[in-house]
Amino acid sequence: MDKSVPYWYGEGSATYEEIPWNEEEKRAMVPAEGIAWLGFELQNAKDEAAVNERAFAALEKQRDAATEERDAAAKKMERALSHAAMLDTTEFGKVLQTMKDEAEAKNRTIAALEEQRDAADVERDAAVKERERTLAHAEMLDSMVLPLEKMRHEMKALLLASQSAMLDAGVPSRLKPDKDIPYWYGEHSWTKSDETPWNVEEKRAMTPGEGVAWLSGELDRARAEIKALKQATKGTVQNR
Repeated sequence: MDKSVPYWYGEGSATYEEIPWNEEEKRAMVPAEGIAWLGFELQNAKDEAAVNERAFAALEKQRDAATEERDAAAKKMERALSHAAMLDTTEFGKVLQTMKDEAEAKNRTIAALEEQRDAADVERDAAVKERERTLAHAEMLDSMVLPLEKMRHEMKALLLASQSAMLDAGVPSRLKPDKDIPYWYGEHSWTKSDETPWNVEEKRAMTPGEGVAWLSGELDRARAEIKALKQATKGTVQNR
């Protein structure tokens, strides 16, 4: 749900949203991790393309060698035919059949190599398309980094200002070590502790929304007390 989507991806929707995901840490993937992942996938695609290129070249060499062998066999058969007059009919038939068998074997080898080459072509084309897709995603994420960083700094500034305003307004607070302070308030990670708004009931840091609700409740109670005092004062004056 959108409530589980970090602010840098969330749009306020109440439906499910598809977001980049860090499988190892079971959380949303930050842009830097996405770029690193795409870089890794891009390198894998390049490596796979290089392997396919080498395999394709090897198949081409094998096919060329088989073609040369087939041509040599054909020439051998032609030479045998030119000397057929010097062979008796039975011997000539044996030699001719042997050469035909060799030629058919070479043709089958060449056909198999061509099938392998076609399969390698398909794999190579798929790797090229994947590499192009990965490059396009990488370019898109590169274009997002600076705007997202600007948004992150702006959001952090707003949250720190909210924290300061809540502390100044007198919400409950605690002096807590940095490890217990949420990232949206964390500012002085090099210090041992810091003052943070505190939700006493739930024993955790108070969010800005909870701070507003707490202050609103305190304001309502104060106004009710003032109203009660005014009524009491008015009754005392009238009794005199």
